[in-house]
Amino acid sequence: MPNSVLNNTHIASVSIFLQSSSTSIQLSQQGYNSNLIFELDSILQCPSDTQMMVGLTSCEIPYSFYNITSTNNKLSLKIDGVQRVVVLDPQNYNVESLMKAMNLQLVTAQITMTFDDGKNKFLFTSTKPITPPPPSGNPFMPIEFISTTMHAELGISKTFSGNSVVLECDNVCNLSGTGSVYVNLNNISISNLDSRGSVNGVVSKVNVTCNPGDYIFHALTEIQYYMINDRIIDNFNISLTDDNGEQLNMNGCDWSLSLTVHWCKKRVAELDDKYILHRTLQDVDDEKEQEQKRVKKKKTKVKNV
Repeated sequence: MPNSVLNNTHIASVSIFLQSSSTSIQLSQQGYNSNLIFELDSILQCPSDTQMMVGLTSCEIPYSFYNITSTNNKLSLKIDGVQRVVVLDPQNYNVESLMKAMNLQLVTAQITMTFDDGKNKFLFTSTKPITPPPPSGNPFMPIEFISTTMHAELGISKTFSGNSVVLECDNVCNLSGTGSVYVNLNNISISNLDSRGSVNGVVSKVNVTCNPGDYIFHALTEIQYYMINDRIIDNFNISLTDDNGEQLNMNGCDWSLSLTVHWCKKRVAELDDKYILHRTLQDVDDEKEQEQKRVKKKKTKVKNV
């Protein structure tokens, strides 16, 4: 029997417990473990007079992904006409380890990266002298900013441009990583919107409230259920993405979640009949009778003439 106030049918609600370790159908890159297909032995079928509602009721996701990944690990600078591209290894970085890794690659270009504790901003300073040295002014070559994929991490806006001996990033740095994990049901007709207005299949946004190495839990005071138009579900294609919509690299770690499906009676759209002219059979008969009287009266006038 129904076990939820949302379920007003004779079909019992169903909870589905999914573990990433129990499926071998991977759609993500090797080791990412964040885009999987879970096949169901018992197919969920929806009768013609009902619809299904689905919601994420729980999840346990290890914080095993990094704040610097292969999608946000590049910086390109130019000095003395030579472009220098820095590519960091994916891992977790703090301010000190980030500066150390960057300076190891920038030292040959004679560029030094430092951090302003008061402003919470990174700076890039040229130590490459101009030869021959100018009689006045700064004796070092200017640095030209070219591009980066580490906008938030370095504090560089997408409109930033600079060509100076000392380049100061225009924003504060942010090495906290993604603030949320987005659970996507890619093969289900969920039509939620993101900040760009694009339709996606996100069933829930799970806030990251722990440190790397701990577990992220789904903690909502109210579970959101979404009515879907699917009539048959024989599998779930679930992916985990970050704030930028990129698939998370779980680095081989497994995760689990629970979905609950309710059934509800189909609702019929009600029309506002305030402006609709209602005509009964009696109204039609009365109109015919009036029309017959008008015709008869007209014939009588013609005959008298």
